[in-house]
Amino acid sequence: MTRREPEDPAYYFLIVTRLDTGDQRISPEVLLEERLKRGAWPLNRNTAHARKMKPGDRAVFYVARKAQGYAAAQARIASSAWIPTTRELAKLQAPGDEFLGADYYIRLDEISRSPMPVPASELRRSLDLLAGAGSAWGARLQGGAKRLSTHDFELIRVALQGPP
Repeated sequence: MTRREPEDPAYYFLIVTRLDTGDQRISPEVLLEERLKRGAWPLNRNTAHARKMKPGDRAVFYVARKAQGYAAAQARIASSAWIPTTRELAKLQAPGDEFLGADYYIRLDEISRSPMPVPASELRRSLDLLAGAGSAWGARLQGGAKRLSTHDFELIRVALQGPP
C-alpha cells in the first residue's frame, strides 16, 4: 500500500461586508468578530469555491469598506462545507447571519487576528488577484470568496503579522 501525500492547501480571500437587515445595520467588523468567535463562516450555494474548500485550506478575511477595505485576520479551514442542523445553526449564526440565507458553513480554527489591519491599497500593486485591474481594483474584491495564489496568500499573511 502506498502512502498518499497530503494535498497542498488552497488559499481563499473571504470577504465580509456591512449587513443591512432593514431594522439594523451591522458593520463588517462586528460580523467578522462574531463569526471568528464562533469559529464558523457562512457560505451561500452561489459563493465561488464554496464546495471546493476543504480541511487544511487557509483563509484571509477581508473587511470590505467603501473608503478603505482591509485584510484583518487569517485562519485554517477545518471542515468542508456542510449544511448545519437547526441546533448547530443556533450556535453558529452571528447576529444578522439569519438574513443571509447561508446554505453551508465551514468550520475555522487556528484563527489569528492582525494587530494592525492591512489596507488593500498597500498591497494592491503586489497581488496577483488585482493584476491588470487598474483603477477598478476594488471591484475585484467584491463577492463572498476569491481564490488566492500562494504568492498572494504569503504576502498578506506576512503583512498581517505586523512589523517585527
